[in-house]
Amino acid sequence: MKGFSIFRAIPLLFLLLSFAAGATAPRISAQMFGVEKKDDIAAYSSAGSGRDIDMLSELVMAAFAEKGLVPILDVMPSRQLARYALSSGDAPSLVGLQEDIPARGNYRAVAFYPGDQEGKADFLIFSREGKRAEELYRAFNAGLQEILKNGKYRKIVEKHHGRLPQDIALKLKGLNPGWK
Repeated sequence: MKGFSIFRAIPLLFLLLSFAAGATAPRISAQMFGVEKKDDIAAYSSAGSGRDIDMLSELVMAAFAEKGLVPILDVMPSRQLARYALSSGDAPSLVGLQEDIPARGNYRAVAFYPGDQEGKADFLIFSREGKRAEELYRAFNAGLQEILKNGKYRKIVEKHHGRLPQDIALKLKGLNPGWK
């Protein structure tokens, strides 16, 4: 080693100071890209479940549209994620089956598709907590009854599955005792 050079020591000094500073690159977050919107409805699509999530989503959105609402619906890859979104409050409602209605907690459900031959009805399950959940519940309940009356419900189901049974309104009234 011939001698100490200040030019060799400067980069070493900067390297040592950078560890002490704790500086890192900027964090990327959703807020950097604009307003982050929360989901209004969680749903799940499970392979082999026999549920037609496209039809169910279209029915849900048509009922809300009847009342002038366009909620954000997020179709998740698993039942567990969708159920977690409802129970954690990340989404005030969930498209699911009767067994998805939490046994404990403050929830209510509206049946909107009576199901297939197995009879497993599909529900829109709402939290009873929060202003948005209440707004969604009222709009969906009223909107669903309207699309049943005006024929939009029938058109959507027939588009996806062919013929719809005549007694569909009676089945839904049986599953939703609060209906007139």
